[in-house]
Amino acid sequence: MVTLTDQSANIPTRWKWTITPATFTFANGTNDTMQNIKVQFSANGNYTVSLRHKIQLV
Repeated sequence: MVTLTDQSANIPTRWKWTITPATFTFANGTNDTMQNIKVQFSANGNYTVSLRHKIQLV
């Protein structure tokens, strides 16, 4: 299992993780819209991970 952590300097209010290829599952109740996620990869290989976040301006 791998933990992916958002370490943004700003204070995001929304997150969207994208992982390719899709040979993984989210673990411990996490999902692609959480700040920090846990994933279990089901195949060896290279993966691309990206995180987009939004910041609410007041």
